[in-house]
This record gives sequence, C-alpha cells and structure tokens, in this order.
Amino acid sequence: MVHYFERLGLPASMALASLYAMAVLEVLLGLAFLALFGWSLRPAASRKSPRIFANRTVHRLAFKGSILVFVAFSAGDILFADRAELWEHGTFMVLVLLTYQLWFRTDSLLSELDHQTAGRSKPGSLQAGFYERDSPQDGERGEER
Repeated sequence: MVHYFERLGLPASMALASLYAMAVLEVLLGLAFLALFGWSLRPAASRKSPRIFANRTVHRLAFKGSILVFVAFSAGDILFADRAELWEHGTFMVLVLLTYQLWFRTDSLLSELDHQTAGRSKPGSLQAGFYERDSPQDGERGEER
C-alpha cells in the first residue's frame, strides 16, 4: 500500500499514518456493531438504555461510518487507479447499503408490532376496546342481535 502513495509523490510516513487511522476506524466500527448486537440480545425488560440507544442513533452512526470508510477507500482506489480494489470496495459498499435497508425495514416492522401488542394490553386503547367488544358482556350470551 505504501507503493500506491509513492505514485502520488507522498511520503511513506503519510501512507502508514493513513493506513493505521483507517485500521483503527474499522476496529472501532466493528466493536460498535458488536456492542449493538450484544445489547440487542439482552431481554427488553433489562434494557435501561440511554436515549441514544433507544432511538437507534448509534445504529445509524455505525452504518454511516461504514459507508464513509468505503467511500474513502473508493476515493483512494480512484486516485491510485486500482480498478480491482475499486470493484471490491464498491461491492462491499453496496452490501452495507443493502444491510442498512434490511435493518431499517426490520426495525420499523418490529417497532410497529411492539406498539400494536402493547396497545392491546392497555385498557382503554382502541384495539383493546375492539377485542373487548367481541367478547360477551355481563348478561349477554354472545348471540348476534
């Protein structure tokens, strides 16, 4: 990789510094995803999380950081005229985008289902009232009128 920077006339120390910076960023993103995965495995009752986890801010930042890493790699591949690496990093960027889309849709669906099931158990909610009306009331036999 140092040879790529020599083509642009940049010193080897800059190449090593940028490589180490990207490596640290990739490790931090990996640890963020690992922490989020571990957090999601905990039972919902024990998740007394700060608002930054509850509204999925950390999740979105981790995905955006991943995209930025692949954009930086792709920009480097264009500068260094390395088509094979550009193809590889572009493919991984598309995979991150697809993963984000799947996560976002699944998270939205599960959140909506949680709200619906929570609404049924609360007395006085619209759905609870609907289901209560289907059951026979005191003095009724459950027959159609």
